[in-house]
Amino acid sequence: PVPDVESDLDLTSFDGTTIRMHWFPVEDATASAPRPTILMGPGWSLPGDTSLDAVGVLGAINISSLRTAGYNVLTWDPRGFGQSTGTAMVNSVDFEARDVQQMLSWLSGQPEVALDGPGDPRSGMVGGSYGGGIQLVTAAIDCRVDALVPVIAWHSLGTSLYKSEIVKSGWGNVLASVAATRSVDPHVTSANEAGKTTGTLSPEDVEWFEARGPGELVESIEVPTLFIQGTVDTLFTLDEGITNYRILRDKGVPTSLFFYCGGHGVCLTEEGDLDRLGVAAIGWLDRY
Repeated sequence: PVPDVESDLDLTSFDGTTIRMHWFPVEDATASAPRPTILMGPGWSLPGDTSLDAVGVLGAINISSLRTAGYNVLTWDPRGFGQSTGTAMVNSVDFEARDVQQMLSWLSGQPEVALDGPGDPRSGMVGGSYGGGIQLVTAAIDCRVDALVPVIAWHSLGTSLYKSEIVKSGWGNVLASVAATRSVDPHVTSANEAGKTTGTLSPEDVEWFEARGPGELVESIEVPTLFIQGTVDTLFTLDEGITNYRILRDKGVPTSLFFYCGGHGVCLTEEGDLDRLGVAAIGWLDRY
C-alpha cells in the first residue's frame, strides 16, 4: 500500500521494477460476492486514471461507468511513466506484457475478485492507444484475460509509424515530446531524431519498433475482441484495426470491428452519438 492514498499500491514486477497500481473495487464486492475485474491502461506517457468522475476513453469508458456496470477496476502507471520505475519499452511482450501478468496474479489473490480458477481472475481489458496495444500483447501470452476492447490501437509499429518507409515526423515529434521527461528506451529518441534529419530510420531502430508488436502475436490471441478504430485517425489508421480484426475473424475467434469519427485526428463532420461506443464496449464485456 502507498501511504495516505487509499487506492494506490506498489507492485514489484518480475525484474524488480515497481509498478504503481490504482485499485477501485466495486463498493459491495466481497469474498462471498466477488466481481469480475477490468484492467484499464492509459495512453502513451500517461499515468493510470484515478478519477472516479473524469470522462474516460472516448468520453464513455471510465472507472465510474465500469464500476456501475458491476466491474472492479484496476488502472496502473506503465513502467517509465507516472510513479512507476523502470524504462518504457513501448508495450514490449517481454516487459510491459509481463508487468500485466504480475497484476493478474495479484488480482487473483484479492477477496473482491471473481475467479475462473486458482490464480485466474475473471478479467477483461479496455483502454485506448497505448492502453489498447498492451491488451493485444498481453492476451497473446496469457490466457487469463477473458475479453478485450482495444481502442485506436495498432497492428505493427512498422506499418503505422513507418508505412512504406516514410517517417510520420509530425506524430514522431509529438510522441517524443510528451515523453521527453519520462524514462524511455533510447530507440524512441534516436528514431525521432533520424526521422527529422534524414527522413529514414536505421535498420536497428526499425527492427526494435517492429519487435514491439503486436504484429504476429495477434495470431496467438484466442479471446473475444472488440476493435474500436477511428475513421480520421492518422497515427493508427483504419488499416491497422482491420488487419487485426481479419486475423482473429479468420481464426474463428469472436471479434467485431467498430468505427467512429475520432481517434488520433480531428473529426470535421458530425461525430454522432459517442455514448454508443461505451454501450458497445460494456456490452462486449458483459457477454464474454
